Amino acid sequence: MVLHVVLFPTRLKVTPGAGGRTIPILVLLPLLWYDLEEYAADAAVSVMVARPADQLVEAWLTLSEKEMRMKAERAARRRWRSKVHYAGVRIRKLGWREACHQTALAILGYRFNRVGMLEVASRWPLEEWETQRIDATKAFEGLGHPWVLHGVRPANHPRLRLSSYAALTKEHTMGWPEKLSEMGGRWPGQPRNADPLEAVGEARRQWGMAAWWGTVMSEVGVMGHVPRPRADNLWGDGLLPLLVAAGEISEAIGFKWWFMAMPGDQPANLAKAARLADGRRNPVAWGHVQGLLDWQNETGKERVG
Repeated sequence: MVLHVVLFPTRLKVTPGAGGRTIPILVLLPLLWYDLEEYAADAAVSVMVARPADQLVEAWLTLSEKEMRMKAERAARRRWRSKVHYAGVRIRKLGWREACHQTALAILGYRFNRVGMLEVASRWPLEEWETQRIDATKAFEGLGHPWVLHGVRPANHPRLRLSSYAALTKEHTMGWPEKLSEMGGRWPGQPRNADPLEAVGEARRQWGMAAWWGTVMSEVGVMGHVPRPRADNLWGDGLLPLLVAAGEISEAIGFKWWFMAMPGDQPANLAKAARLADGRRNPVAWGHVQGLLDWQNETGKERVG
């Protein structure tokens, strides 16, 4: 699928090729540099969710286990490098605090309300949330255009997501981006004999992933306010790329933590497809889902460009 992007003074319109539907996206022009890649990824996911899981991985299922693992890793690395690149762009343009702020709100908005959340983040910087000059109700009602509510699960309702974020920002006297940076300085090293690219389950145990995930999310303020699996999306799409882009943890360590992370909040058939693709020896991980997304784009089946 090829996307045609048409810019208007205050509007971005993404139009799939012939036979597809037009997706209007209201957005502030200063944010376009920030999220075009995510708009394209969202459009790809929107098409993929209509396809059976076995069709999503039909090419992969013809490969040997070794070939499948190698191709999945390469595809995942492309997604990872793109995410780190765009995290770096955000940090350079906004600074660390506001890059964290906009990234978190965009992820909490999910694909249906990502643009609305970005507008909220742009209108009301992090300091206004920390000092409670803005709250979830004011932000929800004060948005300049309607929220997308049709088809959104109750747990993903933007008012609820904004409430979660408001609670997160008040969790500590230190701002949550500063706390995240501090956690980056304490990041554990890599065990010698457990590689998540070879054996996800064993690596998770040897790296102590569950315990460290809980420590970081608790320290940052996510724990208790953003439930799983959406918290896993915040980890994979937001926190890890930001930490690597800022130089808080190395690219090599960051990629392996990212790859072995829990798969997060994904459409059911996408998660099932990832399980089919690498489920013979590994539990499904974030890297498998991300690799599948990239694989679909690169093979042209759901190509976005």
